[in-house]
Amino acid sequence: MYILRVQNVKKNYRSTEVLSNINMNIKKGDIYGFLGENGAGKSTLFKILLDLIPEDSGVLERFGNEDKKNMDYFFKQTGSIIEHPYFYDTLSGRHNLNIHAKYMGFYSKNENTSRIEEVLAQVGLEYIDERAVKTYSLGMKQRLALARALLTKPQFLILDEPFNGLDPKGVVEIRNLLLNLNKVHGTTILISSHILSEIAILATTIGVIKNGIIIKEVPMDVVRNEEQQKIELEIDDSSKAAYLLEEELGIHGFKIVSDYTIEIYDITVDRGRLTKTMVLNGVNVNNIAIQSGTLEDYFLNLT
Repeated sequence: MYILRVQNVKKNYRSTEVLSNINMNIKKGDIYGFLGENGAGKSTLFKILLDLIPEDSGVLERFGNEDKKNMDYFFKQTGSIIEHPYFYDTLSGRHNLNIHAKYMGFYSKNENTSRIEEVLAQVGLEYIDERAVKTYSLGMKQRLALARALLTKPQFLILDEPFNGLDPKGVVEIRNLLLNLNKVHGTTILISSHILSEIAILATTIGVIKNGIIIKEVPMDVVRNEEQQKIELEIDDSSKAAYLLEEELGIHGFKIVSDYTIEIYDITVDRGRLTKTMVLNGVNVNNIAIQSGTLEDYFLNLT
């Protein structure tokens, strides 16, 4: 069963096309890691999924219902964090959650109180007092946003940069919470993050968007099999070496890691020819070796 299917969705802002023929398929129980540079269209698509802005064309199927059918069910079964979460800043975190519970149709006062305390504990905010949200740190606001997303026990989470503002300990705590929700409760998660190492741990599937187009949608197991290796080139002049890679050897899939190191993502490159080209053009090669790859390497190679 698919929780979400997106087919040929387009979105224009004035004369600029920001989403072009978007296709996305998220199965029940997936953790779908959505990757892309700033401005690639991730947040725009998330807003369309949540019906915050309209698509110009295309078909969206939510929980098996096409277009706008049974949207009440979709909203009750979906929790979200989109861009910068907003709250009633002069009210407490608990008061904000209580307002959200009532808005979403949770009217029982006792049930509200119990569930609010439960989600605050899940995100590590059980200690908060009644001070106003405007006094919270960025990390605390992010935790509160996740608590709000979890409040109605949703089947589906849409999380736009949920690790924003969290310290390393907080990142680990929220990662483990998301894994637990997925494995124990079967929660389906669509998540974007620039912390690709976290996506590599969490995701069962990834989608990569570039310039408003999803250029890859692939199971994470395939990524691990495809991108297990890279060539690490250690030289004395990375700028000159990069020029030679592109102009002399026609190699474009690489990253300058430092002044003395370049990573090349195509391990089929003739290393003998590579070394010879460098040396003949005055670049000393100190080492060339095959190394294990990462999701970051895979993403950079695609984009």
